[in-house]
Amino acid sequence: MYEVDSNTASLAASSATPSVRRVARAFNTPSWWYDIRGMFLVTFAYNSTIWKQVSFFEGNLSESHLEVPIGNGSVLDMCLKYRRLRKRPTPGVIAIDVSSAMIESATKAFRKRENVTVQYGDVGKLDFSDGQFQTVNIANGFHCFPDPGLALDEISRVLAPGGVATANVLLNPRGLAPLRWFANRINGWAMRKGILISPFDADQARTLFTEHGFEIIGDEVRGNTLYLTVKKPAA
Repeated sequence: MYEVDSNTASLAASSATPSVRRVARAFNTPSWWYDIRGMFLVTFAYNSTIWKQVSFFEGNLSESHLEVPIGNGSVLDMCLKYRRLRKRPTPGVIAIDVSSAMIESATKAFRKRENVTVQYGDVGKLDFSDGQFQTVNIANGFHCFPDPGLALDEISRVLAPGGVATANVLLNPRGLAPLRWFANRINGWAMRKGILISPFDADQARTLFTEHGFEIIGDEVRGNTLYLTVKKPAA
């Protein structure tokens, strides 16, 4: 596995936009706290489960795959373990993040996996070739992108024609009033901390993907989460 050079990452981060730097600072947390906080958010804000995320994202891994953002690597690690349990082919993964703490944590998590490369990367300005990847997973990250439209343009650019991307998008709270109230309070806290830009309406999220050139091939709302599978047209 390639470990990103810290000086290269620092130089790249210093040229990022203020909004990207704010997100990077918000996620510069210890790996253990990231996991605890993440479990809380998945349960009470997403109203979903880690198992649902793993079973969803594990199915979209290829020999040329981009994971954005990687976070501390916990979700991808579970996906790879589940994939091995199912005796499915080993994917080739490049995983990126804007947070130096997350890059360091993920690098340690995948230090024994030669098929996983962890490096700095800004989804709004991807340093990859056109059509480089067959698959892209956006795990717990779409609602954290400062400019979702720009991010989708870049993901479309680096995705090969016919390639598939998946995303779980945090939605505005639904369901019973007490649960909506609690989820709204959590979302407000997350936005103040900078770990959430904004939740979406389901139709708003779908429209963003289609307006930026993707075809929706899978669509499921579970709790306060929209699970989307989209395809870049082959033509």
